[in-house]
Amino acid sequence: MGTRHTPATRPMLRRASDGGVEIPPSGPHTHTVILLHGCYCNGADFAMLPQLMAELAGRDAAAGVKFIFPSAPLRTLHWPEGTEDAVSAWYDYFTSRANTMFHDEIDLEHLASASEQMTAIVNDEISRLGGDTSRVVIGGNSQGGTLAGHVALSFGKRLGALIFMRSCLLDVTPVEIANTRSFTPTFVFAAEYDTEYALALQRQSFGRLRDVHWHIEPKCDHYMFSKAELYHCAAWILQVCTGSLPAVKYRDVDHLEANALANLPKMELAAKLALRPLSAETDGDRFIAASTQAERTPMERVLDQISKWNLCFRCAC
Repeated sequence: MGTRHTPATRPMLRRASDGGVEIPPSGPHTHTVILLHGCYCNGADFAMLPQLMAELAGRDAAAGVKFIFPSAPLRTLHWPEGTEDAVSAWYDYFTSRANTMFHDEIDLEHLASASEQMTAIVNDEISRLGGDTSRVVIGGNSQGGTLAGHVALSFGKRLGALIFMRSCLLDVTPVEIANTRSFTPTFVFAAEYDTEYALALQRQSFGRLRDVHWHIEPKCDHYMFSKAELYHCAAWILQVCTGSLPAVKYRDVDHLEANALANLPKMELAAKLALRPLSAETDGDRFIAASTQAERTPMERVLDQISKWNLCFRCAC
C-alpha cells in the first residue's frame, strides 16, 4: 500500500496548500517532477530526491527542476475486516488482495477525482514550461504509482517519463492511446520480495504496455525503506533532464533493516511470498456472495437473469 521514506531536511523545502511539498528550482525552470506517495504516507517522503540527484550527477544537475510532492486527503478505508479511519490515501479499497493475482476493487470515483486533480497540476506545469509536455515527469510509490500511471496513460500526450515504484498498473487504466501515438517512457522499480503487488501480477499488468524499463531490487520488500528506489528514481529523472543515465551503485541488500523480509528464515520467507487465492479474508462478503452464486445450477442462474429482465421491463429502465 505505502512505503514509508525518511525525508531529508532541506532549506528550500516548503509546504504546498494541500499539505504536500514543493521544492522550487534553484535556477531557470526547465523541468517539473510530480511524485505521488503511497497509502499511509505523505509528500515529504520524497524530499531527499534532489540531494540524491546531486550525488549522481553533480550539484547543478537538478538546478532547473521543480519538485511537486502532493499529499493525499485523509479517508476512511473499507477493508473486508472493517473500516480504518483517517488514512492518507488517494482512493478507498473494498478488498484486501495483497499478494494475489487479482487487482483490488477500489472506489473509482475517488480515482477519477484524484486523477482530475493531478491532471490539472500536470497541465499547469506544462503551461509554465512553454507547452513542452516532455519536460514533465510523473510517478509514484505503491498506490501513488497506480494513480500516476492512470494520469499519464490517460493524458493523450507524451510526457517526459512515467515512474512506477513498487507499484502496479491498474486494470481500469486505459493503455490503447498511450501505446500508439503518445507513448511516455516508462520505468518500473520493483522489489524482489514484494508481498503487496506480487511480481507476477506486476509483470502481467505492465505487459499491457509496449515498452517498459525494469529494475528489480534484490531482497527488497514492499514495506521496507528503500533508498535504492529513490536513487533509481533520481537516475531516471536525470536521464530525462540531461539525456544521460547515471549508474546507481547503491544496493538495499547492503543496508537491510532488521524488519526486512529478507532476514526471515528461508521457509518462513517462502510462505510469505506464496501467492494467495481469493477468499473471505481478501474479499469479505463479496467472496461469500460470489461463491454462493457459483454454487447455483445453470438453470437457477438463467431463471435469476430472467427475473432481473422482467423487473427491468416493469420499471421501464
